[in-house]
Amino acid sequence: MPAARLPGFHHRIRGATPQGGSADAPRQPLASRVHDLELDVSTPARSAPDSAAQSVARHRDAIVKRVRADLGISDDRLDRVLDLLSEALAHGRPASIARLSLDADVASSLRRELRRVLRTAGAWTDDVDDAITDTLAAMLASPRRDHPDRDPLLAELESRALLDEVLRQLPVGVSITDARTGQGLYHNAEAVRLTERDVTARKSLEDYAQYGAVHADGRRYAAEDYPTTRAIRHGEVVADEEMLYRLADGTVRTLVVSSRPLHDRDGNVVLVVTSFSEITERKRHEEQLRAMVAELHEERELRERFVAALTHDLRTPLGAAKMGAELLLRGTTDAARVQRLASRINDNIDRADAMIRDLLDVNLIRAGGTLSLERVAGDLVALVRGTLDELSSIHGNRFALRAPSPIPGAWDADAVRRIVENLCGNAVKYGTAQQPITVTLSADDDTATIAVHNAGEPIPAHELPQLFQMFRRADSARRGGVKGWGLGLALVKGLAEAHGGHASVTSSAERGTTFRVVLGRT
Repeated sequence: MPAARLPGFHHRIRGATPQGGSADAPRQPLASRVHDLELDVSTPARSAPDSAAQSVARHRDAIVKRVRADLGISDDRLDRVLDLLSEALAHGRPASIARLSLDADVASSLRRELRRVLRTAGAWTDDVDDAITDTLAAMLASPRRDHPDRDPLLAELESRALLDEVLRQLPVGVSITDARTGQGLYHNAEAVRLTERDVTARKSLEDYAQYGAVHADGRRYAAEDYPTTRAIRHGEVVADEEMLYRLADGTVRTLVVSSRPLHDRDGNVVLVVTSFSEITERKRHEEQLRAMVAELHEERELRERFVAALTHDLRTPLGAAKMGAELLLRGTTDAARVQRLASRINDNIDRADAMIRDLLDVNLIRAGGTLSLERVAGDLVALVRGTLDELSSIHGNRFALRAPSPIPGAWDADAVRRIVENLCGNAVKYGTAQQPITVTLSADDDTATIAVHNAGEPIPAHELPQLFQMFRRADSARRGGVKGWGLGLALVKGLAEAHGGHASVTSSAERGTTFRVVLGRT
């Protein structure tokens, strides 16, 4: 059986007749016989780009230095090997190498370094790979006194190339570290992508101090904290440790890192294999899910408080209405008293109806619906002034209206009244009692603005965006014991949008709090 074929090798069984020739045909001058495997290294390989040979020449000193540090080999011998490799890359075939032999370790290290250099230079192609592999294989196939049988060496080179390709294709970053020196020996493509670093450039464990990784709890990694360091120094097996890794551009990746020490027969750690994968997106989704769950819990609590408040507040007008009805049922001939009781019943039923109506409208808004309006031509200034007069009868002379001449447009009078009542009601509850509440009206060609301002404790900036959401109230309002359902501002926002406008708020200690509602005039 012929030996397994290594990609890029031209081989045939000993004694086989070359295609198109006879059994007695002379052998090619560079052919090397290896028991049952014959390597025909004189067959021209495919042409490789000239840039590959130029890159090898340009980085020759670095290649020699790294291979020597990796395995140890004389400069003269490495120079000879690199000369042959450069010739192979330049001319597409290896030169005369019948008397040159090479260890599989050196061949593997050379191939790794050449690939790294040429990939960095953009000169690594399948043709270049074939030329380098054929040349190194031919060097391995040359006779050597201490290795008369070349098949094991060829198999070793082939298996290393296969292993390297498997690691390169893995979706997980893999690096290998020499436990004796702390130097990085190997990394695959995914490791480079995730860390944007050349692991093999790390000469010792102290170099980890430059990486700037952070623990999941925010503590910075010291050099001795890295999983690889712990595996080397303490023999620790590190599994699935989360690490926040900062790239040069400031981007932070969340990695899951595992490190495992490999021991020799005496139990000494000789190598550490470290793997890592990115879970940045997974962590982001987990954070979003946690935020959604927290929001749902908060909303449930808000709903429960709302139901309790609604139940309490509805009992008041309904109880008053029931009491008035009971008094009427007892019978009375006093017409004035009957009128008062009937009026009280009517007012309290209206209060309960308004509460239920607000709740239904806000639920419609929350569901994505739009409130229906009955817009009628009229003067916005007159509508707002009438509402303020009603509020003044309840709260006293606390309101100051600033408005130009009439602002004509098409308005829903009930919607305008509800907007002004809610905003002014909030100003009364949360504003300074000694300062007036100012209602300012302004307009341009297409819109009109209602601005309600009060002095007093400002609303914290982080609470402003949520004020117009259903059931949401400022923390300061809840702490102050001021009653409320958290519906009013959500209703104001919905009514403004139904008018083709919007609602907003600003608040500061210096300028007080101002709610603005913009309404479309047509």
